[in-house]
Amino acid sequence: MRNKIINSMLTKEIVSQIGQQIKKSYSPFDNKAFLNQVFNDEWDSKRIKECVQHVSECVHQTLNLPYSQSLAILLDANKRLEYTYSHLMFPYYVELYGQNNFHESMNALKEFTKTSTSEFAIRHFILQNEQEAMKYMYEWSKDSNFHVRRLASEGCRPLLPWSFKIPQYVKDPTPIIPILENLKQDPQIYVQKSVANNLNDISKNHPELILQICNSWSKINDQSTKFILKRACRTILKQGNQEALNLFGVASNESITVKNLNINQKKVKIGTSFSFSFDIEDTEFASKNQSQQLRTRKNIPINSDYENRDDSDSEENKNIQQNQIIQNKDQKYQKMLRIEYKIDYLKKNGSYSPKVFIFRGQYALQKEKVSFEGFQNVEQIVTRKHYPGLHYLSIIVNGVEKAKVSFELLQES
Repeated sequence: MRNKIINSMLTKEIVSQIGQQIKKSYSPFDNKAFLNQVFNDEWDSKRIKECVQHVSECVHQTLNLPYSQSLAILLDANKRLEYTYSHLMFPYYVELYGQNNFHESMNALKEFTKTSTSEFAIRHFILQNEQEAMKYMYEWSKDSNFHVRRLASEGCRPLLPWSFKIPQYVKDPTPIIPILENLKQDPQIYVQKSVANNLNDISKNHPELILQICNSWSKINDQSTKFILKRACRTILKQGNQEALNLFGVASNESITVKNLNINQKKVKIGTSFSFSFDIEDTEFASKNQSQQLRTRKNIPINSDYENRDDSDSEENKNIQQNQIIQNKDQKYQKMLRIEYKIDYLKKNGSYSPKVFIFRGQYALQKEKVSFEGFQNVEQIVTRKHYPGLHYLSIIVNGVEKAKVSFELLQES
């Protein structure tokens, strides 16, 4: 995985182009010596973060100037660069050498985020001087550049992946909220996803705060806000939080049963895939069909008209478009369901690690019984290592586990 990323992000050609731009801003810069330092005998053994740090260190050594002078050169070179993660070495340079120059470095991170992202570097400055750093980020949340607005949200996430936690915001995230309030109707999807991810981070330790925010924001008739809310609640929805389910108009589950859950093969080889099928039945259907009228579009909650914007649920969205709101002449009864499946993965130590997957985020059940079929890969990936042994598959409807079966994973051939 490391080689694929490095081979596309920090190739010799890309690093050379960075050096050329630095030389345009500072003619004494020796690009050949810079490249020789970067691509030394240890380069191929370095991990991603180590590579970025190494390039930044080589820039510093080749320039051989005080921080402020070097920073001015890099800022000038940065003006000629386009957005790509290959330029992460610029904010990393600030992280490495600029922590004694707080205000100068904060302004530099704002500029560097426009051509890469400063979300990782900025966290060191939050820890160093939280109040001043958050003043900057609050102002950035109103900036005309969407990369800068996104940094205001992404940089202060309590649980940012590939970085360290910000412990004070894990404990008390309230200082983040004014920034997110400024961004709750941001028109850029890049910013919207960041706001949602920040809220989702907060929900893992403060679900009551997220529900309070979501109840407030749900009154805003704005597509951006609705999209943010759906993604922000994904963790507590998977946890079956009833208030969150109610917020998204999911029906009660008492009359719903899952039957005939079956995996197409009880023994599955690691590295392959398997299919599964099940039926959902509604015991209330017969009586309700006679008395309850179809819910109209104006009564459907906040999710109905934006769910198809969530690029992580493409299969789900096709179903939503087909089934969500049907102007049925017979005025038949329907019930909105959230359908998920959970796999209990066997770990190396013999315990289990559950993972919940969305199957249908919003499904309009319009008849007494519906049959479904799903598929699941069990290939080895960076984020999950599979172990041979007994595993379990469960179907969850509206936050409640309704059926469960076992299957066995076999070692790869």
